[in-house]
Amino acid sequence: MNVAVAKVVIESLEGLESAIGSGTIEPTQISLRKPTGTVFAADLGTNLLTYGKTDADYCVAGVFSEDSLTFGMILESDESQIWSSGGIAGDFGIFPSSTEHAARHRGNLEYLVMTVDQTRISELADSEGISFDPQLLASPSMYRPGKDWAAFSIAYAKGICSALAELNPLLGDPSRIASKARKIMADDLTRLFLHGFAQSDLARIDAKPICLLGQRLVREAQDLLSKNMERPPTIDYLASHLSVSRRTLYRAFKAHLGLSPAKYLKLYRHSRVHLELSHASAEETSVSACALRWGFGELGRFAGEYRQLFGELPSETIAKR
Repeated sequence: MNVAVAKVVIESLEGLESAIGSGTIEPTQISLRKPTGTVFAADLGTNLLTYGKTDADYCVAGVFSEDSLTFGMILESDESQIWSSGGIAGDFGIFPSSTEHAARHRGNLEYLVMTVDQTRISELADSEGISFDPQLLASPSMYRPGKDWAAFSIAYAKGICSALAELNPLLGDPSRIASKARKIMADDLTRLFLHGFAQSDLARIDAKPICLLGQRLVREAQDLLSKNMERPPTIDYLASHLSVSRRTLYRAFKAHLGLSPAKYLKLYRHSRVHLELSHASAEETSVSACALRWGFGELGRFAGEYRQLFGELPSETIAKR
């Protein structure tokens, strides 16, 4: 029997990385409040559905899918910063293939993300009698429905997602009924998004130009850092290489993630070290080699900062392997 639903229990940053799984989305831990929660990933045939509950202070940046349109919805949220807008329960977004995405989440977050076939969207819109402009799917965008529709859509989506574990034996059965079950779930969630677009009180959450710039700069800065790990680029070098002023770089990061570029990139480097040490044994690498590889030259200072962020020394992280 094939397993159609995978469950990941999150107890640390490496658990969050494993739960994210697909695309090129990378997590960065922001405070001592380490990520916890549970994520279900379901293969619904032509659709991939991820349903998660997390409690942490972290940033994510990258691409949801290189080749598929992605829908996302916030089901519950203490504080989510997406495009400098505070995301609330019921908000949903559209992310075309290869779209850069970056966000910061603090506290409890419950969400769903699903890849969608655009041809199927058109078919379902026609069958439901929904007048739908395909151009709405051409660019990344966030929407906020009215209170009544938000409450209904949250309850409906939670009902489908919470059934994933119970339905796993059926969904994993390579039979005709399992195929039908997966298709029904995918179509029901797609219809939910389509009807959300049809609401008369739907409001588009337009991203400020500085936040759209921040979306791109966060990812490009990470890429540049990954190519120069041993000698992390200075803010002046980053600004010059990304063709923006220092002030614009600072404003873009602060507007988008609530962090300065220097602060974010140091936390990003610490998170990468933590993930490497979590996946390696003492025979495969050492704390000093890993720290130096990510540009931490002062090992004593690095160890202190690491402990402040992760609640343990780097030597303790690698000792767990």
